[in-house]
Amino acid sequence: MLVTGGAITVTATSGNPFSLRVISLSAGGDPGNASGFSASTAYSWLLATGNPGGGISGFDAADFLIDTTAFSSPRDSGVFSLSQGLSGGNPALFLNFTPVPEPSTYALLGVGLGLVLLTVRRRRL
Repeated sequence: MLVTGGAITVTATSGNPFSLRVISLSAGGDPGNASGFSASTAYSWLLATGNPGGGISGFDAADFLIDTTAFSSPRDSGVFSLSQGLSGGNPALFLNFTPVPEPSTYALLGVGLGLVLLTVRRRRL
């Protein structure tokens, strides 16, 4: 990755990916479980910002490897990802954590979908 005058140019490729190592630190700043981290909560951390004129070019999340071997906090199958967006109106790169819904969430969604289908079917009869 190259930052020049507020413009970010991502030079990583799938053949030569950029490696991002995610490390968890305790409240005291030592390696360990991240203070306040919850595997059931979604997070988005700002990694870098460009300026509106320069922006970010060449970004493709597939050109990054996210190494979580030094992240010791329980993740419960949640996943880390990268995205491009805006921060204060400026182009930005973010590291995101997305929790995996618990099975009860899927069950509730299934019940809701079933009720909708039942209602639609009754209206047709």
